Amino acid sequence: MHLCLVNHSDLPRTEVFTLGQHLGERGHQVTILYPSDGKRIPAHAKVDVVPFPARFLPKIHYVLPNFRRQYQLLQEFTSNEGCELIQACDYDYLTSVPPILLKRKNGTPLVLTTDAFPGLSWFFGNRLVDDVARIYTRTVGKRILNAYDRLVLLSSKLVNDAVTLDVPHEKIRVIPIGVDLARFRSGVDGSDLRSDLAIRDEDRVILFVGRLTLVKRVDMLIELSRLLSRERVKFRLVIVGDGEYGEYYRQMAQGVENVTFVGSVPSAEMPRYYALADLVILPSLSEGLPNVLLEASASAKPIIATDVGGISDIVLHGRSGYLIGAGDLHSLYTYTMQLLDDMEQARQMGWAGFEHVSQYFGWQTVTDAYEAMYLDVLDACSDRS
Repeated sequence: MHLCLVNHSDLPRTEVFTLGQHLGERGHQVTILYPSDGKRIPAHAKVDVVPFPARFLPKIHYVLPNFRRQYQLLQEFTSNEGCELIQACDYDYLTSVPPILLKRKNGTPLVLTTDAFPGLSWFFGNRLVDDVARIYTRTVGKRILNAYDRLVLLSSKLVNDAVTLDVPHEKIRVIPIGVDLARFRSGVDGSDLRSDLAIRDEDRVILFVGRLTLVKRVDMLIELSRLLSRERVKFRLVIVGDGEYGEYYRQMAQGVENVTFVGSVPSAEMPRYYALADLVILPSLSEGLPNVLLEASASAKPIIATDVGGISDIVLHGRSGYLIGAGDLHSLYTYTMQLLDDMEQARQMGWAGFEHVSQYFGWQTVTDAYEAMYLDVLDACSDRS
């Protein structure tokens, strides 16, 4: 098959770039379009990567694409280069609109993936932004969703939201993102990071990985650190990532000795950080299907996370970790103390998580599901024409 995938920003999404890589390795011809203000995303050997101009609004993580250029490129790939299907990412980004216009002209089959429904079950943490998102989802977003031939949801928890927006059940598929089980695994050596970060041998390591934004609720981790320090728990909180609230959180953590901000870490180094950790925590207000938790589970680490978005598809409460309510500091503290006090339970939970993601989230399984879905939609659109 010749497939054209549309990334919604200049940050490579897993369900676009990594999926495209795996499809390319299976012999499919894959072209990825992405908006850019000059930044280039490196191409995989099996994938063609083509930028188109766009404006970026970093404060709200939004993109305004050049519709005309994006449409021209899509038309070129379908008319001149034999692209059989277009797959876009996230209805809440306007990069999902030009494929619809092209479909009206030449009937190209369309697939849309989404990991969240902003304003319905995903929230930014800013009331104005969330109100606008809710209105957009119930109006423009609803029309975009229903204009596509298939809607791929990254989590089973999103099905009800899609149905409330009148997406027919027969159009919906649930296919998660995958995790690289060869890269993220137990047995990786992260011991050298202890000396690099001046972590004592007796300290348990709590790891957070993510953008430093309000929605990630890093403030809860800082408050958790204060509570653990009062109980004289021997631990270190390691925070990996950066963002527009990085300095805000660093100021908040002043005076808390057991918190270390390491900033952004190259992807190639992340397996060592998971290996360093005894426990991974993600206390976000909202999430889709977070890569971080797939990688942590593949690394056989226990997890405490908020029960939002698709997290419960990854974290099995009481088996591979614990789920808490958004903002529930008491439960976060209780479960953290429990796992730090009982490392055998933590080890068993980590292995349960590894077995779960190995069975359901390996890239071979995920790519098989996408191939089957592509054949299904191509057959359906062929019959319709």
